[in-house]
Formats: sequence, structure tokens, C-alpha cells
Amino acid sequence: MGMPAFARFWGALLPLTHYLKLLVDQSMKGAPPSVSAASLLALLAFVVVAPLLAWPRLRRVLGDPRFWGKP
Repeated sequence: MGMPAFARFWGALLPLTHYLKLLVDQSMKGAPPSVSAASLLALLAFVVVAPLLAWPRLRRVLGDPRFWGKP
């Protein structure tokens, strides 16, 4: 709330921000689940969107023998 707009925007892009908000709301405050719905949906979006964005690169790397066996 007291952060500059860019810092709030950057924080919203990081899953840790939503996880910590969910953790604090549920375990420390005892808030009803409806209060944490936005954070839970944001975490779900990270779980769904990140693999979709990585899929084209992952498919190319997994199909190219040059990358097999390299850490």
C-alpha cells in the first residue's frame, strides 16, 4: 500500500507475493477463504500460464539430441 506503483506492479508479477499473502491471511489472521480467493487465483494462474509460456521452448529442447544429458 505504501510502495510506489512500479514496486506494487513488480510484486504482483511474483508468485511469492501472493503465496505470502495467502499464508498470512489463512494461518495467522484466520480469515475466511473468500478473502484469499484473489491470491489463490493468482497462484493458480502462475501454475497454468508458466507451463504454457515454456511449452514451445521445452518442446524444442526435448526434441533436440544436442541438449540430452546436459544439466
